[in-house]
Amino acid sequence: MSQSSPWHLVYCKARNEQRALTHLANQNVVSFFPLFSYEKIVRGKRTILTEPVFPNYLFVEKKSHVSYTTIRSTRGISDFVRMGNQPVQVPKELVFELMALSDTPELNQFASEKVCHLPLCGDKVAITEGPYQGLEAIYQKADGLERSMLLITLIQKEPIAVSFANKAFQF
Repeated sequence: MSQSSPWHLVYCKARNEQRALTHLANQNVVSFFPLFSYEKIVRGKRTILTEPVFPNYLFVEKKSHVSYTTIRSTRGISDFVRMGNQPVQVPKELVFELMALSDTPELNQFASEKVCHLPLCGDKVAITEGPYQGLEAIYQKADGLERSMLLITLIQKEPIAVSFANKAFQF
């Protein structure tokens, strides 16, 4: 992986991340789709499930020999995540850290711990930092798409702190 090539975030069509990965690989474009595994009881049996960390989003390394149009028109990809007209560049450090942790015991343990400590549906939470500081909200669910909001927050480097039941969380 080249240190000088920027990384971007692309939005994929629903459940087309693997298709996009395959087609990008066929075009010699380096891409990354972070996954994590967790244990769940399904129909009375303990099963290990693998789920995307950020559903519908892929990280793509944009090398100079590949155009934005080529990547954007790849099967399974909707478009680049943009700020105005420009595709958002993702810090390389964030991508490399996610690569190092992706579907490893450390990431799986971290995800399991975070899920165990999440508030339950209907719990009141207080937003302690950011533009909505001081407001109270009702927690709805820990869905994969909600993690995508965390990704966008990480890219923008705007930390969000939430507290509930005398516990504080920094996202």
